[in-house]
Amino acid sequence: MLGSSKFRIFYPFSSRNPMPFLMISIIAAFLNAAQIKHCEIQGWDARVVITSNYISASLMGWLFFGFGEDHQIDATSFWLGLGGGLLWPSTFLILMQGIRDYGLSLAGSSSRLSLLVPVLFAVLFLDEVLTLNTLIGILMAIGGLLLMSKLKKADTGKLDLRALWFIPVMVFSLGCVNLWVNLFNTYGTASQHHAFITLVFSFSLLFSVVYLYWYRIPVTRGAMGRGILLGVSNFCMFFFLLQALRHEDFSNASAVAYTLHAVMNIILVSCAGFLIWKERLERTGYMGILLAIAAVFLLNFR
Repeated sequence: MLGSSKFRIFYPFSSRNPMPFLMISIIAAFLNAAQIKHCEIQGWDARVVITSNYISASLMGWLFFGFGEDHQIDATSFWLGLGGGLLWPSTFLILMQGIRDYGLSLAGSSSRLSLLVPVLFAVLFLDEVLTLNTLIGILMAIGGLLLMSKLKKADTGKLDLRALWFIPVMVFSLGCVNLWVNLFNTYGTASQHHAFITLVFSFSLLFSVVYLYWYRIPVTRGAMGRGILLGVSNFCMFFFLLQALRHEDFSNASAVAYTLHAVMNIILVSCAGFLIWKERLERTGYMGILLAIAAVFLLNFR
């Protein structure tokens, strides 16, 4: 096939070690968070940024699809792509509404706890067996994420009761976004992974453009440009996560892969927030980071 040999450069470790793929995905996720933070500081409309990100992400997807080996799209790939295209923008709108009404800290807590969804799915539906080290590592990771979460109001320091309904909704929706890649990995045609990622971003672009048009949201050059840059790292995050999950080392250990991904990403984001944006980290936050680091080491000795 045209260009099929060129794409072998993206799989230099595919037969030996999935960690390079996972690390690229983690770094890309960190770049996503950093760019979204920058957009927040600049005051750009997040809806325009997210919509624009799907432009570059879908273009990269079609490029990979065109040079890939399998140009077929079966029903499973199509429907999972369509479902992901509806789920991803919808989840972002829910997240944006939650940030607007209930604060950024609660949204951050939900995104961290969303790890529970793909992990529980792997254990309950994929019959993945957890060793003692793996189970302890996952519990330590969840504990670390909880310690790094802010469930209190900034002005009063009291528990925000609005989190009682907001967090379950956000945990489930964000968790389903994370899980979607593994759904394809489990039920989809392996050779159509390029098609799946491409369809998800393409349908996301379509529905997001319709949303912007329907609500007459103005598009600025700055927001659009930042969104296009965001799309590159966003594509890499999901693409390389899928490559890691497809590897035999994680074929029956997706719970471990998701836990490592979530924990290492939040460690990077928390450290960057403290060092770059001078965000204050509470004592429990430091404890959470240490617990998360310990979890990473334990999961690597499963």
